[in-house]
Amino acid sequence: MNDYYLRLRQEQLEKLRLHHLVSEVNASSDEALDAYRTEAARAAAAITGYTEWASQAQPAHSVGWDWTLGGDGVTLHINDHSLRTNIMLMNADGVDLGRQQTLQALLHLVSVCDWESQVLGAIQFVPQAEEGSFPKLRTG
Repeated sequence: MNDYYLRLRQEQLEKLRLHHLVSEVNASSDEALDAYRTEAARAAAAITGYTEWASQAQPAHSVGWDWTLGGDGVTLHINDHSLRTNIMLMNADGVDLGRQQTLQALLHLVSVCDWESQVLGAIQFVPQAEEGSFPKLRTG
């Protein structure tokens, strides 16, 4: 049976190094980015997008997820239920641990890497942390 999963044990997953491939702002968020300049708009705007990461192994292990930019204009949040992957964790006997356990382990793996700065850089978004300043897209 070929289900297109690449199987790993937990210790292999812990050694896996994922590299950023692409991150994009969802098309419906483009207008929200423009409106993000006022405090009221920041409270109402939902800046969302997606990101994809992969290992350099062949075949590549891949992980992707959707994200949302927080109202502070600096913090990115993983949309937990959006995680997608071609990885399936298995136990020491080679038995699949299932999608839910695999996704929980991947969520932990993603949460400890510096994905936020990679995404912000890829979408050319400059967070502004100072009081009264607003995030902006880089130009040129």
